[in-house]
Amino acid sequence: MSVVVFWIVGALLIAAIAAIFSRALRSHGTAETSENYDIAVYRDQLAEVDRDVARGVLSNDDAATVRTEVSRRLLAADKVATHTAVQGPTAIWPIAAMVVTLAIGGVGGYHLLGATGYGDVPLSKRLADAQDYRDNRPSQSAMEAIRSDPGFPADTPQDVIDLVDKLRIAVADRPDDLRGAELLARQEANFGNFIAASAAQTRVVALKAEAVEPVDLAQQAFYMINAAGGQISAEAEAVLIALLNKDPQNPLGIYYSGLMFAQADRPDMAFRLWRGLIESDAQNPFVDLARANIGEAAFLAGVDYTPPAPFIRGPSAEDIQAAEDLSPEERQSMIANMISGLENRLATEGGTPAEWAQLIRAYGILGDTARANVIWSEAKTVFDGNESAMTLVRQAAHAAGVIQ
Repeated sequence: MSVVVFWIVGALLIAAIAAIFSRALRSHGTAETSENYDIAVYRDQLAEVDRDVARGVLSNDDAATVRTEVSRRLLAADKVATHTAVQGPTAIWPIAAMVVTLAIGGVGGYHLLGATGYGDVPLSKRLADAQDYRDNRPSQSAMEAIRSDPGFPADTPQDVIDLVDKLRIAVADRPDDLRGAELLARQEANFGNFIAASAAQTRVVALKAEAVEPVDLAQQAFYMINAAGGQISAEAEAVLIALLNKDPQNPLGIYYSGLMFAQADRPDMAFRLWRGLIESDAQNPFVDLARANIGEAAFLAGVDYTPPAPFIRGPSAEDIQAAEDLSPEERQSMIANMISGLENRLATEGGTPAEWAQLIRAYGILGDTARANVIWSEAKTVFDGNESAMTLVRQAAHAAGVIQ
């Protein structure tokens, strides 16, 4: 509906209300006229009685009877007329005030909450617009072209810079070197150079071909999306689809698929994906990201939703009991194995910010500051842009002596 049509319809509705109000006023005026007419008639009848007595038409006794009856009717009519004159306006003006209030409230409410100038947006058009966005969004290369990698931080040791530069040259000279491409992708990502990391990881996936694993596709999608500044291109979406075909429950794949729908103005689809993810009790940073964003998606999708409390996994009762029965050396070995298991799980499945912080602290307690620093660097990559998560792992890195 156009703006002109909207206001025409509004004006017609106001005119209809005014007509009803006007009719009420006319009815009120008509009632008063009828009652006044009756009073005049009864007064004429009293005068006519006197004339009939003078002409000898009525006897004095009959005239007294008629006067009594006409006077009674006259008093009754006068009483009704007086009541109407006093009560009528009192009943009418509250109605008028209500009509005016509703009219002003309706117009004011529309300007406050409505969208003046916008036409109707039927569901079919919204779905078509969402698909149009997906069909015509910029390519991965176009998204990367307007960005640049940050390079090395100012405090990076020169020997580390030299090693990475040599690795870059080696991979460029040996494009079929799978191990070199894997190392380069990881190193570039550690420094936040996601455009370079994306290129290297794309090479890894191509070299592995049919032997590619979900973790390889997850890393490729993660690097591509970060290289594009958080936007999900059609090429990145294709990687997400390939990932979920191999691992339908992959948290990274589900989270970013939901984000892709959110960017395409399909909060309903984003909500469905994120809801399933956070209600799965999976221990993964992308579950935390889904939890942080599902509120807005639910609101935009028109859903009243409160996510369940997060599930935190810790050592089982059997683990604690077994540790109590071990010697100090055996207990130390068990702790080391648990730390190693946690690290492997975080590397392959991901985990919550609390678990990353736990791993950093654990290496700090063991005195392995170098390993704690490596985990801290990986955590910065995983939780880039998630300030609440970064606060948690930063505190752990500080406690472990990795940062000051």
